[in-house]
Amino acid sequence: MNGLLAPILFAAGLGGIPLLPGATDKLTVQALEAVTQIAPHAAGERKIHTPSLTFSLRVDFSCANAAAASLSVGISDTHYRHVPHDGNAAFLAVIDVAAEQIAPITAGNFCVVGSAEDGATLLLHGVANAQVALRCTAGEQTTMRITSTALPLRLVCAASVDQERPAASD
Repeated sequence: MNGLLAPILFAAGLGGIPLLPGATDKLTVQALEAVTQIAPHAAGERKIHTPSLTFSLRVDFSCANAAAASLSVGISDTHYRHVPHDGNAAFLAVIDVAAEQIAPITAGNFCVVGSAEDGATLLLHGVANAQVALRCTAGEQTTMRITSTALPLRLVCAASVDQERPAASD
């Protein structure tokens, strides 16, 4: 994997590159769930501020009659750029997103003090979104294919975690 941190290229910054539907180009993204532990909390709604989260994305791509020049992934304010080697058609992006870039999560009655079960889990779909852009070039011709996917997060109730230092804080 040849990945470099760099600003993601948005359509407005591409100056004249057409955003074509790319019916013959391929771009698919599969997101693996991130996981974090939370400590039990008092009954009632609670906003959880997660620690930094690591998201893993498998990206499959191809450019019809062109070369894949670059792939860009953006999650919140975290950006990742990948320049594929000739013949590559997939890669795994592992992206760390800072805690401040993830909105607080409401856990409701999951992992409540007194009834918290150590190791219980709750899967939340779409705690963030990843935007992925594929740029294909053939001579002077450039096309873009853009997609996005929701990023899942699995909360794990850690009833045995020291209450003074929870993995995710209120």
